[in-house]
Amino acid sequence: PSLERLNRGHEGKWLSVSDQLRRYVITSVDSPTTLTLENAFDGTTGSFTIRIFSRLATTVSWSEIEWAQSFGALSSLLFAVKDGDEGTGAYVHGGRIICTMLRHIGVFMWTDDPATSSQLDVAVAGRGAIESCVAIVRGVIYAMDTLGIYRYDGGSSVEDIDTQIRPIIEGKKGEPFLVDWSKRDRFWALADERHNKVHFFVVMTASVSGYPEHSLTFDYATGQWSLCEYGRALICGGHVVMDDGKVEPLVSYGDTSSY
Repeated sequence: PSLERLNRGHEGKWLSVSDQLRRYVITSVDSPTTLTLENAFDGTTGSFTIRIFSRLATTVSWSEIEWAQSFGALSSLLFAVKDGDEGTGAYVHGGRIICTMLRHIGVFMWTDDPATSSQLDVAVAGRGAIESCVAIVRGVIYAMDTLGIYRYDGGSSVEDIDTQIRPIIEGKKGEPFLVDWSKRDRFWALADERHNKVHFFVVMTASVSGYPEHSLTFDYATGQWSLCEYGRALICGGHVVMDDGKVEPLVSYGDTSSY
């Protein structure tokens, strides 16, 4: 909105001015054309185009290119949430940073220093990703949200790939294994490029530990799904570089780890 349209509903939100990299917090709107900022404004005066951001924001982290599951983030980024959504992750993809939320996928278009200011553009609305449920393989993103599992190549839409396992995901009666969505904060994903697999570790309703003891495994070379049972809780995972330079997936069973 322009300054002429400011009202008290903008109090407590961020003000971003077109010639400024920094943002300012609006403490009060004194009139439709006058506002008070929490921190001193150090820009120039005159006519500006402004953007209003919700002060509620989410800090997310991203990791190395193609390694969405890597331990240790390279940097962090603060961005305004969309429509009250919740940020769940950020990943380097094709020279851009893809930001996932629960119900949106956003894209930062620049390729320079992530510390510089940039507008987060929504690439896909209505689909997002559960935290830690993203795997990137050879430039393709595989992700799980509350609607299912899909493939995303960085465009304006996603491709659903979970038709074979919809009964398990949707909780159809008669299925011996059903996804327990109440524990989705414990779900996670891991890619295994050597075997052309992406594993989505999920909690089933029959889980004894309350943690993932099964995985929905997608073979992206054949397009086939399988349900894997491990007999113990799988807490988290990542990748490790072996002595021969090969990258192998690493899975933690809580008190032990296994390749």
